[in-house]
Amino acid sequence: MTTSLLAIHNALGVNPAHAASARVRGKEDRLCRFVTRLALLVLAAAALAGAVWAQGGGTQTPNAVRSRQQAYTDARALQDLYDKYKDSFRGVYGGESVGETTRARTLALCESELLKLQNLEANALPEIERVMERVTRLWSRDGAEAEAEARAKGDFDPLDFALNQSGGIEWNLKMAATGNDNQKIRELPEEFSWASSRYGDISRWMYNVRRTRVSNGEYLANDVKNAPKITEFAQNIRVKVMKEWKTLLGWALRFDPANEYANARMVTIDREIADVEKLIEAEIDAKQWAGQMAGFSGPGSATALSRSAMDYFRKDKEWGNMGSEPVKNDDGSVRRGVEILAVVVRGPWQVAEKDIFGRVLSWRLPIHLAITKPDLKAKNVARVYELSMVTKKGIPNRVAKAPPFDGYWVGNSWMMRLNKVPRGR
Repeated sequence: MTTSLLAIHNALGVNPAHAASARVRGKEDRLCRFVTRLALLVLAAAALAGAVWAQGGGTQTPNAVRSRQQAYTDARALQDLYDKYKDSFRGVYGGESVGETTRARTLALCESELLKLQNLEANALPEIERVMERVTRLWSRDGAEAEAEARAKGDFDPLDFALNQSGGIEWNLKMAATGNDNQKIRELPEEFSWASSRYGDISRWMYNVRRTRVSNGEYLANDVKNAPKITEFAQNIRVKVMKEWKTLLGWALRFDPANEYANARMVTIDREIADVEKLIEAEIDAKQWAGQMAGFSGPGSATALSRSAMDYFRKDKEWGNMGSEPVKNDDGSVRRGVEILAVVVRGPWQVAEKDIFGRVLSWRLPIHLAITKPDLKAKNVARVYELSMVTKKGIPNRVAKAPPFDGYWVGNSWMMRLNKVPRGR
């Protein structure tokens, strides 16, 4: 009996001329190139056994290429691999390993998780693969038929295929070590009794390293794919969000260079960012300063109330650091100052809070507040906040619609050109 390499490829459903592209296109091949090599080795072993049988006129069996000493060597090798690397593969289970509660924490985890996989690929897998290829080549049985049958049914699973070999490998090791004497099996060292388990565990390790790469790539790419439309984010963070998307896509491709979505989106993401930047600039150009509300009925004048609101913000710890120079916080850290540009009244007095009897405890006054900071000022940009100034609580139904203000509510915000904001108004 003879088996050609082409026949082996055909049995695996792989066209040799397209093997490289198949590895990129097929998720199964991306994950399990080594397991597929195991399948090739099983088939090659069957071909070699057939050749030996033919040369002996039908008197020899596949066991003729095995030896008692080799059985002891390989049973021990499986146990040694397990003992040496079991701790190294802890935490590598084949699923995503970078999922966190925030995107920042996810990105912070990517580097350490990728480094862990790269270390395993560089320092553990080469030795493991050499031993596993030898063990599979010498001691597997019936792999070709089982694998071909599963592929024909369309339910081939590479890891299941490897695990299905483990029992037969242990049996063949025991038979070679005892000279096919079942009675002597109990006299064998314990590594023979663990051979099937060790072969399965190590197969999972190899599979899980590759599967973890792909799972992380999918997780990161899907974080971008399933994100809301960029127009649903506040204008001032849209570019930042898209740059985060680009970073996520970059990590997705570092984990899995064959991820289809990440590859396709990386081609367009820079252009998308540029388009969003242009749209934001156009929106900033189009915005106008609203000015004081027409026909404000009081109490108080819109101009005086605007001045009171501006004084409040200029004295406020978070808003009041006027100018462009760095400002020290109480804890010694430094932040850039906020420059209060203008305040205008944009609505009549409204109820802010009532007690359980429905009596008014405080009032609020809708305003627009314009500010700028050094980074915005350099681009001729101001940010406008839609706020409500809230009065201090007082005696129910006797609270005045007037300063002093005791706080504020924050609504929407947008950017506009700095030179369109009248200072101090």
